[in-house]
Amino acid sequence: RDAQAGVALKRMQQILNASSPYRLIKETEGLIATISSINSALVAAARQQALAKIDVHLVTVTRDIEAAKGDAGLRVACMRPLEELKGAVQSEESLAHITQIETEALKEFDLATSRIEESVRKATEQPKEKGEQPKPILKRKRVVEPAKLVASPYLETQADVEVFLKTLRSELEQALTKDERIEIR
Repeated sequence: RDAQAGVALKRMQQILNASSPYRLIKETEGLIATISSINSALVAAARQQALAKIDVHLVTVTRDIEAAKGDAGLRVACMRPLEELKGAVQSEESLAHITQIETEALKEFDLATSRIEESVRKATEQPKEKGEQPKPILKRKRVVEPAKLVASPYLETQADVEVFLKTLRSELEQALTKDERIEIR
């Protein structure tokens, strides 16, 4: 995708395919350095993006645990997997693996949310004793994925837009009616 990298890769392919590459080998060191520096920049950008997303997950989970009045066990169960994935991203050198870790972090975030919601459900089911603190209140999460609400890949007419917006509005209003908090993906 990078113009400079494309030129360097094309030249490296020419050298590899040359019938007599020996006089061209001296070029490879500079080409490899060019490709390597571009790859390092891409990895650094992907790492920064993945870390930012994981940090958002960590902040959200921390806030939810506090709202749920969760104990240390819940905190560890919810936070540790995300913190481990954050550490893995910091040491990863592969764009594909960073993307994979980012996907895994989203799964762990959803799992942590489920654990917290289950903890709140159990706490609210227990009878309240005299002098006890109020039960934790945390709304259930509902994930809304607008791309899944359309029948075709494109909205081409005003009618298509209206149908999509009506469907999206209905989905959002249903969540609010059920007293759920909405996460858009």
